[in-house]
Amino acid sequence: MKVLAINLQALSLIIVIFALMMTASSILSAQSLTTFSSEYSASANGIKARAFRSLKRLDDGGYQFENTLTAEFAGATLATLIESSQFKLVGQSIIPAHYQYSLTGISNDSKVIAFDWPALLAVSSGPLKSWTIELTNNTQDPLSYQLVLPQYLANRTGSLIEIPIIDGADIEIQRFKIIAEEVLDSPIGRLDCVIVERIEDDDDKRATTIWFAKDHSYLLAKLKQTTASGLTISLELESAVIGEPAL
Repeated sequence: MKVLAINLQALSLIIVIFALMMTASSILSAQSLTTFSSEYSASANGIKARAFRSLKRLDDGGYQFENTLTAEFAGATLATLIESSQFKLVGQSIIPAHYQYSLTGISNDSKVIAFDWPALLAVSSGPLKSWTIELTNNTQDPLSYQLVLPQYLANRTGSLIEIPIIDGADIEIQRFKIIAEEVLDSPIGRLDCVIVERIEDDDDKRATTIWFAKDHSYLLAKLKQTTASGLTISLELESAVIGEPAL
């Protein structure tokens, strides 16, 4: 039972890390974003996961950013996560319109966020509750903000980054800081990276560090999180296509 509990903890952390992934395969070029697809691998305590992420242009001129993850243990699928964000690009601002999250398997959950920018309101819904939230400037959904972060990295206006994100019934300010640069040996070769650290609350003992590939539109190259209990999970880039050609 102890092994099962540890593995369930590892699965939960892999899912959380996937939600934290800052895959930023898109800096602004003229008035558009660079479309991409990428694949990642993660493992902890015998649980393995594959993650796929993509950004595509829609017929109406908007964009769809999508994540999928499948976690396995001993050959059995434990969980499947699908997450998507539809948004518009206005000037250099990402304006989210609709967010959807679905988790199935040994745990089940779902979330939807619908944005009404003319009214400056969003409706955030879960399986049993929904909330109406007053929007502030640059408010993002739990996925679209992962495309906003590289804009800050590309512009380098400072070492501290703050992004407002809808989290359930509230808007939470996510904070990050640039801590270093490093050449990372990765499965796709050597990558010149900027290293970013997530700033946690004083009572949160997690440590999250992210490596972004500078020369590849600040694509997420690696993410490492260590929990208060000492469990460490690393996520690594396996392959990517940013426009053309493939990495």
